Amino acid sequence: MTPQPGEMRKMDKIREYLLRDIGNEMESGRAMYLVRVTLLGELVYFALFSVVLLLFRQWKGSALPLLCFVISLIIFRGTYHRSKTEWTLPLFYLLSLFWIVIAIVLFGWDCGIQHLLFVLLVLIFTTSYSSMSVKIPLGLMVYAVRMGLYFYTLSVEPFLPFPPGLNHVMQFLDTTMVYLLLILIMSVFASDTLRAESRLANANRKLNNLADTDPLTKLPNRRYVLRHIEECISNSSDPICPTVAIGDIDFFKKVNDTYGHEAGDRVLEILSELFQKTMEPYGLCARWGGEEFLFFFEHLNLDNAFYVLNDLLEKIRLTVIPFGEQQIKVTMTFGVEDALLKRSAQVEIPKQVDSVIQKADKKLYMGKQHGRNQIVA
Repeated sequence: MTPQPGEMRKMDKIREYLLRDIGNEMESGRAMYLVRVTLLGELVYFALFSVVLLLFRQWKGSALPLLCFVISLIIFRGTYHRSKTEWTLPLFYLLSLFWIVIAIVLFGWDCGIQHLLFVLLVLIFTTSYSSMSVKIPLGLMVYAVRMGLYFYTLSVEPFLPFPPGLNHVMQFLDTTMVYLLLILIMSVFASDTLRAESRLANANRKLNNLADTDPLTKLPNRRYVLRHIEECISNSSDPICPTVAIGDIDFFKKVNDTYGHEAGDRVLEILSELFQKTMEPYGLCARWGGEEFLFFFEHLNLDNAFYVLNDLLEKIRLTVIPFGEQQIKVTMTFGVEDALLKRSAQVEIPKQVDSVIQKADKKLYMGKQHGRNQIVA
């Protein structure tokens, strides 16, 4: 059955209450959540244990689970008091050990209370940021307690032995409790791990994007485009025949001097959007530095790339960039070079890439010397 909205709101409120973190800054939210949930489970467990003993007329034995119920309640309330949270975990461990040891001594091995040591063992490794040099000795201590109790019960009879029927009921109660708590602890721990891995992967992606992207224009930067070209060559068994162009905004310094650097930034942003849209079907455009941009046509020869750039240059000439009350218009000059790039033992890939970019840059310089606002191929 699908939970009703009212039931979901109640569950959300319970979860919100259990997740409320008022501990110190170093406190693990997950650890406190696990402790609170486990304590709630133990409160139910101790209450049921007491009820079952009373139903079976085991009056003397019912005092111990009632005492543990009260202590668990005190510890649970302590998790919501800042001054007491640092003692919560040690008290919780001690209460668990106290209950298991005393209950086994009183009621014997057959009631199954020793299985709760597995829950304690798992909690030691999931609710603390202590080093393994602390956790492993604690884990070995739990093992020693279990083996010590086992050998103890082989030679010493319990003080308040249960009748066989009651032992079966308690085995069922203890085993159910252990399984439920282990499932809960592992599910919380696994979901936390997956969330942490997801957050780490997202953070890594963001860092990579920041490292590969120009923050102003949102275009790939020099680092990224060089790596991309080299990867295109490395991943192809055959030579590739791309076209590379270097474009530079004409008289960009004059724009900055006349209208200010904010206007210059606005020009770069608007033109970059145009570059990205134009290059999307053919390759990529990257900010090469300052007002220079590199255009990489992965699968176009020089003639076809020239046609695309000629269309782009016409769009740039017609673009009006509003800045306050000003209307800014600019032009660009391009140097274009095609190449044959391949994996080669004679010439390293970075040197091949650098060579074609230098040739395009020389043609750009020629265009600047001969009037600007043109494409030199």
